[in-house]
Amino acid sequence: MSKKITIEDVKKTAELARIKLTKAEEKRFTEDIDKTLDFFADIQEIKSNKVERFDHYQLKENQLRTDEVSEKEDGLKKRIKNNFPESKEGYLKVKTVIKK
Repeated sequence: MSKKITIEDVKKTAELARIKLTKAEEKRFTEDIDKTLDFFADIQEIKSNKVERFDHYQLKENQLRTDEVSEKEDGLKKRIKNNFPESKEGYLKVKTVIKK
């Protein structure tokens, strides 16, 4: 098994995801991710020269759709607003999810 992922990679990913990991978790995740990559390494050996390449991200022009208003069940908005715990100036208030 070759090392593809380092502990530094796991630390950086955890930092970006704002997750605190213990030293044991860093080691375990490094090993787990490395094993997962090894498991899928066999895919690299598959001969795919007969398969037509499909790069969906290289479309010649933007694929746009028209914006359409769809009418929902009568009273749905009102029921949602009535069931929401807090609102302010017509907006529904939610708890802060990301804190710095």
